[in-house]
Amino acid sequence: MKPEDLGTIPRSRRKTARANSVGKVSALAGAKEVFETIDLGIIHLDIDARVLYMNSPAASLLRKPREDTQGMVFWELLPETLVGIFSETFRAAREKKQPVTIETRFPAPMGFRCHCRCLPTSRGCTLVLEDVTDRRRMEEELWEIEERYRFHFSYSNDVIYSYDNQFRILSVSTNVERILGYRPEELIGKCFPDLDLLEPEDLKRASKDALTILSGSTIQAATYRFIARDGTRLYGETSGIPLMRDGHVAGVISVARDITYRKQAEEAIRESEEKYRLVVENANEAILVAQNGIMLFVNPKLSEILGCPEEELIGKSFAQFIHPDDREMVLDRHVRRVKGETPPSIYPFRVVDKGGNARWVEINAVKITWQGGPAALNFLTDINERVQAEQDRKKFEEQLAQTQKIEALGSFAGGIAHDLNNFIYPVIINTELLLEEAAPGSAAREILQQTLSAACRQRDLVRQILFFSRRSGPKQSPIQVAPLLEETLNFLRSSIPATVEIRKYIDVPSDTIKGDAAQIQQIIMNLGKNAADSLPRNRGLIEMRLEGVYLDGMNGHPDLKAGRYLRLSVKDDGCGMSREVMGRIFEPFFTTKEVGKGSGMGLPAVLGILKNHGGAITVQSEEGKGSLFSVYLPVADIEQSTGTSSGAAG
Repeated sequence: MKPEDLGTIPRSRRKTARANSVGKVSALAGAKEVFETIDLGIIHLDIDARVLYMNSPAASLLRKPREDTQGMVFWELLPETLVGIFSETFRAAREKKQPVTIETRFPAPMGFRCHCRCLPTSRGCTLVLEDVTDRRRMEEELWEIEERYRFHFSYSNDVIYSYDNQFRILSVSTNVERILGYRPEELIGKCFPDLDLLEPEDLKRASKDALTILSGSTIQAATYRFIARDGTRLYGETSGIPLMRDGHVAGVISVARDITYRKQAEEAIRESEEKYRLVVENANEAILVAQNGIMLFVNPKLSEILGCPEEELIGKSFAQFIHPDDREMVLDRHVRRVKGETPPSIYPFRVVDKGGNARWVEINAVKITWQGGPAALNFLTDINERVQAEQDRKKFEEQLAQTQKIEALGSFAGGIAHDLNNFIYPVIINTELLLEEAAPGSAAREILQQTLSAACRQRDLVRQILFFSRRSGPKQSPIQVAPLLEETLNFLRSSIPATVEIRKYIDVPSDTIKGDAAQIQQIIMNLGKNAADSLPRNRGLIEMRLEGVYLDGMNGHPDLKAGRYLRLSVKDDGCGMSREVMGRIFEPFFTTKEVGKGSGMGLPAVLGILKNHGGAITVQSEEGKGSLFSVYLPVADIEQSTGTSSGAAG
């Protein structure tokens, strides 16, 4: 229906239409209560633009009795100047089948600015009317304020913005685009909590602050974390005051200052201090600041080493905790360093704890300025175990060298003794035959008797030499190999370059064998050193694995009986061996090492020890890919030993 056709509708038809409209309104009865509680004007129109329903806020805006509007064509309720605008909006929404929004001003006597949203429905359209007079007036006033200070806010880190009591943004200064990446028109009219401009936790706090301002109070220097369009987090220091209208709080005007750099600087300082505190308190090194010989600062590690609480150390002389034999040397170097001289800064010495126990430490000292005066910053590393291990290693190497010498001598002596046997036994046999024929009491018989006695003595001596060379049997004592391996690895690590990594895998912590602990240690050391020597440039990995296995006819070893064994595997990623070399590695005095760096008795000794223990060894190797030695030792059929490996070693 066109506006010009309004007067052509017969009155009887209007009455009929009104009656039909009244029937349609009944379908809306369930929604009436909802529509009456909101501040928006709601008007339902049929396809001919007749009023099916109008809530009280809408009737109040149009200044029409609501009961007189039902069934009327909506255009009849409007000022003549607005008929065309609203009819075109109605038509457009119906044709496009999508909402259409307009904003217009109603003339006097209504005199309000109306925001209208026309929503198409199956029956016609629904109009949603909102009086935005006060909001637009406030926006205009804020715009004037912003225009007045536009230059200032465009080039500062301060963003001025305002929002009404529904949290809708009314205005925002143009520099918001430079700081947050949003154009003002992207934000104006939007509800602040829906824009994701603040971190969720800060949004809750900002909402509480906004309600405080809307109650008439002010907020000063509240800090929130803002989120820019590109995801950057910024710190804003925000102050807000109530925006008054006719004696009532109508909104909030706020100024937010970008303080990101300041917060970052504060955070950096805080993090630096926290890192310093954590490093110092959790350092594996003891830290000591000494001035004029007095301890001014200590960390918990020094307290642990000396056995004294930190508060008992501060203000005390460090000299009282230095071993008497080292005290003069340490104090002399401290005094010289503080004076500006350059004595050795890294060196070992002994400290004495509160209980009188001496421990080795290594100091690393530098001169610093502390509270305006020269002082020394000292880092102390506990090397007591390292020194002890070094001492034990030297002792072990001496023992090992002696053992290898004895083994070499034994092999040499065994060869000689074997040859002597070939001569002695015929002498004994022939002498015994001659004695049977010699006359009793004769001189010949006496000589033969003396010869036989001497030959028997020589036979017994050869037996002793052969017993030594063959090592006819180890000391039969229970050995827990797992702790013995742990102990031996400490020696091994101190005897090979630090650039060689050793990884151990122990799957049988309590299985026991019978044998000689010292000889088992010799096996581990020889195999470990050989593996380390095979690594190029003394760099690489050695893996040692101790595990239990069962050998039988299917997966056994030709030299071993079926049963339970401990298998010690030593694997390296070194140079490997050729088939020719592998065939000779157990020959005495055979070695591929440089002259003077190997005796060729290490692996033969390992083989001999294993044979005496009822064990065996296998080798897998490939040139350029490393080697794998697997040692098998029979598990003892006895109760688990309660002694330690060191005790077994005697």
